[in-house]
Amino acid sequence: MKLYPFNRLTLAFLLMTGLLLTACSGVSKETVEAATLRIVAPEGSFRQPDGTLAPEMAGSGFIFDETGLAVVPQDLLTGVSPFEVYVGEDQSRPIRAEVVGVAECYDLAVIQLPTQDDDYPALELADELEIEVGEAVTVADRTTDAGAFTLIPGTIVRQMGRTQNSRVAGSEGFIQYSPSFDDGGAGGPVLDEKNRLIGVSYAADDTGAPLALGVDSLKQLVERLSAGDDPFNLGINGWAIAVDQAGERLTGLWVRAVEPGSPAEIAGIQGGDIMTHLGETPLAVDGTLRTYCDTVRDREPGSQLSYRLVRLSTNEQLSGAFFNGPPQPEPTSTVVSGPTAEIRIEPAATATPTPIPASPYILAVDDSGAIRVEVPGIWSDINGQSDRDSFGSVTSVTINANAPGQTASFRESRFSIPGLRLIVPRDSQEPTDFLNGFGNPDYLASCEGPQRLVINDHPRYTGALDVYLGCDPNNSAVFIAAFAAAGSNQNQLISLVARDLSLTDLYHVLDTLQVGSLP
Repeated sequence: MKLYPFNRLTLAFLLMTGLLLTACSGVSKETVEAATLRIVAPEGSFRQPDGTLAPEMAGSGFIFDETGLAVVPQDLLTGVSPFEVYVGEDQSRPIRAEVVGVAECYDLAVIQLPTQDDDYPALELADELEIEVGEAVTVADRTTDAGAFTLIPGTIVRQMGRTQNSRVAGSEGFIQYSPSFDDGGAGGPVLDEKNRLIGVSYAADDTGAPLALGVDSLKQLVERLSAGDDPFNLGINGWAIAVDQAGERLTGLWVRAVEPGSPAEIAGIQGGDIMTHLGETPLAVDGTLRTYCDTVRDREPGSQLSYRLVRLSTNEQLSGAFFNGPPQPEPTSTVVSGPTAEIRIEPAATATPTPIPASPYILAVDDSGAIRVEVPGIWSDINGQSDRDSFGSVTSVTINANAPGQTASFRESRFSIPGLRLIVPRDSQEPTDFLNGFGNPDYLASCEGPQRLVINDHPRYTGALDVYLGCDPNNSAVFIAAFAAAGSNQNQLISLVARDLSLTDLYHVLDTLQVGSLP
């Protein structure tokens, strides 16, 4: 998707305060290239849910200490033996490295490269570093063209102060940047314009927006992992997954591989399994590992943790428990059937899964057909309506969207839940005049701002955007936008109120918005 810079957006608008930081001097491009690693899980390291072996997978990593300590993606190591590490210009010969510590729910690991006479080139893990939204960054990558070194340009679009989740992890401390690139490229260092390390590239979040773990959280995690594994590891190399099975959507944790001797192997988990529940909690219904990681971390030390899984290769539904005493070579089979039988997964009685949209975006249309726009797919509770006066004439058309299952809609909640409201009134008005007269309604009383941005670089719409930050304990952001078709002499006003709309999604709304004549 093309990202329009909104007057280069002074992107310093969009969120959170940035990290206060001590400055480090940065390094040369040559040092970045020499310190960036390529990590390979050879073909056959992972097992697909149907029992077949997965092809080779690769990712990046980087050296952070001159002794050869490096940060790499966990999902290329756990249960993989041997994994391959390539350093420097010679990408034809892997070197042997030892795993120092692993954090499954951060999808990160620390490895030790072999001892050598000279110091390794390294990127400094600063205690703090100032990160501003709108700052130009690059992501160092070695995942393509047999390990060729590339620098992928990007822009910081959001400083995350809260938990963010992805299909490979469920943790906190992330920043968001654009544009996206293939998930296989995760693990490379994210650098500012002076080649100072500001984070490590990550998989996309549940909206498809790419993430990076910020350097302050990264340093704390690396210090813990350098002393050994995260105590919450179960030995599972897993991704959130959704597959169609016998006409039903099956969601859960796809176990790609299992670490030998781990709690997962002792509990009878195998590569290719899809774990659907931990206890009575359904997993990955939102497309991320949030519930899995939260459940593992909330467990009382020493207590059992039951699970349910599906083994599609044998058409079995199985159950068992972690930390259940002596080793169990196989979980208990609750349903054993022939290879062609249907497998039905019933949702847990204590939770109602949130539907996973087939696409990141879904089409929203008002009841008159005047507005057509694509909104985030998770906001699938859509109401498009025409408002009329006492004479029956249409005065405006509106689209409201929010996640299903809420006790009140986005509008009824006084905009206190994530969602958006798009309005096209019959009366024309200049966008900045509209924003200047908007006032300060009560749902913005706790926010900081607004910060006014001019929208003049989009090919189809011009206008202005007011950004309110820190609107609740979750540090929500609220957008109030007003715009009109570019070059229009009619100044047909279009207004938008949105809470927790990502910058990527805001671009998509503008890119797909079509406004016709009001009836």
